[in-house]
Amino acid sequence: MTVFALILAGGAGERLGGVRKAELRVGGKRLVDRVAGRLAAHAEVLLAVRHPAPRAPALSTINDNLAFGGPMAGIAAALEVLSDRPDDDIVLTVAVDTPFLPADYGARLLVPLFQSSSEAAAAGWRDQWYPTNAAYRLGALRRRPLPDRPRRLLEALGAASVAWDEQPRNPFANLNTVDDLIDLQRQAQLSGR
Repeated sequence: MTVFALILAGGAGERLGGVRKAELRVGGKRLVDRVAGRLAAHAEVLLAVRHPAPRAPALSTINDNLAFGGPMAGIAAALEVLSDRPDDDIVLTVAVDTPFLPADYGARLLVPLFQSSSEAAAAGWRDQWYPTNAAYRLGALRRRPLPDRPRRLLEALGAASVAWDEQPRNPFANLNTVDDLIDLQRQAQLSGR
């Protein structure tokens, strides 16, 4: 059994004026490098992108499946790339614009998949769930047609919920607006991360 970490980085960054989020810096580091750094020790990292891809020579880059939109384009692309892998392999997904991903993200999100019959698990903080931050058994992804959104996929699979409520700040805070970027920069400065 192998764990693959899939960084979803194919978005157009439209609410930020069309910038590639993966290239934005928070606390002096590119988002793609921050996220990959959290995952590399625990999984083989794949970066799902639309062209042009950010420079990330240490990562295996795959192109989004354009038959799908949004994050599902990256998940569909990973299914194609991993078509020869066994059903018990795991795909751990994370949005590229999640700069403060918890150090135990992979380990905790995989617990329901190993300790129960769960086919998927989704990350959350307090009352918010983050469907792009999830874990899936590869076989479960293959057994049904992919819906148009990760939330629908998680619902169809009866995903377990894994919450990081003990964290004082939202570890899944993401970047969609200039105000978000300012808030994340401030958080990086205050936390020294």
